[in-house]
Amino acid sequence: MLAGLTAGHIIGSVGAPVADRFPFGWITIVGIAFSGLLWIGAVLVAGPIATVVLFTASRIPGGVYNVSVVTIFQTSVSDDRLGRVWSTVASATSLAVPSGLLLGGVAGEWIGSRLVMFAGGVGSLLMAAYWFLIPPLPDLDHRSKSYLVSLVIHTWRTECSYSLMVNFIGMLLHNMNLRSATVADIPRIQTIAERSWERNYDVLTRETARETAMEWYNEEKLRTDIERDDARIQVAEADESGIIGFSHSVWGDEETVTGTVLRLYVDPNHRNRGVGSKLLEATRAVLKEHNLEWVEAMVLAANEPGNDFYRSAGFKRIEVAETTIGDDSYSEYVYRDKTE
Repeated sequence: MLAGLTAGHIIGSVGAPVADRFPFGWITIVGIAFSGLLWIGAVLVAGPIATVVLFTASRIPGGVYNVSVVTIFQTSVSDDRLGRVWSTVASATSLAVPSGLLLGGVAGEWIGSRLVMFAGGVGSLLMAAYWFLIPPLPDLDHRSKSYLVSLVIHTWRTECSYSLMVNFIGMLLHNMNLRSATVADIPRIQTIAERSWERNYDVLTRETARETAMEWYNEEKLRTDIERDDARIQVAEADESGIIGFSHSVWGDEETVTGTVLRLYVDPNHRNRGVGSKLLEATRAVLKEHNLEWVEAMVLAANEPGNDFYRSAGFKRIEVAETTIGDDSYSEYVYRDKTE
């Protein structure tokens, strides 16, 4: 990633003299639009190598832009004001860097790297539209405000998107294996269930969440479901971290057409990397192998991440049920979708 970032900027800087024959405004418009399209392509294309290549290419306009900006300063600002103008712009863009990195990390954890990375590419296209609608004029003093705002937004968006791209590449390179659970996996499954309950259910005390998770996932119950013919516990296993998530599904006799996902949890430290989607996809495949047409999932109403997950996967809520946790009753949503 860092090599691609550097390579893209170097190529752009070397090629910057070729762009001198064109107006700076149009260089910026075309460059940022080109960068945005390549950025979107880096998100949509399959495979980490293609993603890195497109990411590198998307940085080339940045190298051209930087050289052009420095050239404008040196040719358009008087010597007695050059230091003042440059320090003002440098300070503004420096403030944009940490805020962009912070927002990129927070947004990536909140709604996932892929979606926010795509939005970052769209942001580049909107930035190009901004330059098109308010084209920079040759006189720096006349356009200083629009230029400064543009440069700060461009830097802020770049740092925000770069932080997300690092997370996104990490997701692509995440070596993960899906398999059926064994008895030896029970302690790790219990840990993930307990941590997920503590993270997802704000309506429960930490003690209640821990006790309920251990009650629902005690060793005897897990061992029974691992060995049953009408149930399947699947685990997602990463090379460097061991088991990072699991799904627990059951179904009935041969006349049953619906299977049920009792629980699907991903370790909070490994979320927003596609682990849950892979587990759900594998669960659908298992249910389909058993000639089941529908898959249902039950999620506590208070579990906002869980509800968002199933809705984003295409599930429709069909029922509101009640379940008892400790001495209290809680609403539970039932979702349904096709196994295909």
